[in-house]
Amino acid sequence: MMINIEFLEEIKRLNAIADVGLLYSHNDYDKERYSAIQNISFKLLNMVNDHSIESLKTSFPLVKDYPTPKVDIRGVLLSDDKKILLIKEVPMANGLYPVDGLI
Repeated sequence: MMINIEFLEEIKRLNAIADVGLLYSHNDYDKERYSAIQNISFKLLNMVNDHSIESLKTSFPLVKDYPTPKVDIRGVLLSDDKKILLIKEVPMANGLYPVDGLI
């Protein structure tokens, strides 16, 4: 089955609108409406793939803040042979990340 990429992008957009609406809505009426929109997006996505609606819901975690790319670059180190040094941060025991210079 050939899936239309533009259609998939519209389903993702519909889901993102529902996510942000659920995140910022303050009354039950709005929450009910955004939840309905989210369910429609899952039904549409279910129609174009073999995954169940329940598995799709677990694949899309609830958003906790506005869904934007979270990228952080603090500096770049290049070696003489043009290699880039990458550092992977790991959380401390309390689950927080260290502040620069305190490690």
